[in-house]
Amino acid sequence: MKTFTTPLILIGSIALLSSATTRMNAQDMLAQASITLSSDCNDRPDGRATETQSVTTDFVDAQFEPTPYHGDAFLRSATRLCNGGFTVRVVDANGTVRMTGTYADTRLTLANGLFTYFYDNGAVESIGTFRNGTKSGTWERYSINGRRLADREYPGLDVDRLLELNGLVAYARTLN
Repeated sequence: MKTFTTPLILIGSIALLSSATTRMNAQDMLAQASITLSSDCNDRPDGRATETQSVTTDFVDAQFEPTPYHGDAFLRSATRLCNGGFTVRVVDANGTVRMTGTYADTRLTLANGLFTYFYDNGAVESIGTFRNGTKSGTWERYSINGRRLADREYPGLDVDRLLELNGLVAYARTLN
């Protein structure tokens, strides 16, 4: 039976992941963490939508795709934000964080925002930004022992090009 280390702290009525850990099997962890938690998005005096609305979990494979199998699966926690987005944290069976990032959709398929990927020893592998599901800008990369590697630059796609690639708009070329 697969065992996960799950960090969980209760602050008021909101559960947050932390560095404190308890051990439980994967099914118990999923059952406990799948409880939907809620808070009022209008609590903040400045009106910013940064508080969480709910937390859900599921299992994902090494490519961070959902899987029904618990054998070599990672545990993914998705926290819905008041602005409609989701922050995601993926941990392995040892409790090591493997990925953090933000998604724009409920199916957690449209990466949009800052992402950090980690090696199995907990060291940072890469840090960069997704825009509408595409790597964009400069991505910092690191070796497994923490040595900085060459950055990678991704051009991303502008909105017009994204619409065209998805067949939502067609452009006619101008001939001279």
